[in-house]
Amino acid sequence: MALIFTAKHANSRTALKAAQHYQVTAKVGEEYNLIDSVTGKTPEDIKVARRGNNLILCSDKEDVEVVIKDFWGVCSEDNQCYAKLDVPEPKQHRPEK
Repeated sequence: MALIFTAKHANSRTALKAAQHYQVTAKVGEEYNLIDSVTGKTPEDIKVARRGNNLILCSDKEDVEVVIKDFWGVCSEDNQCYAKLDVPEPKQHRPEK
């Protein structure tokens, strides 16, 4: 599996290499995504975090980190940026009867 970082409106697709860190600066109205090159979907192991005003997307499996700089500084309720991650819902634990 290889990861691809996309910015929809910039029409940008960046193939990410394992054990690398990437940085982009947030742009108002942009839609960011981190996808598996084979499935076109967000891998299940993706973790999302906030570090200051930065949005962090990382994959432990691929040892990749993407920092979207100033995501919460540039973007606001009136001028939004988006990280669209299509991860599956967590599996619900159903008690045995």
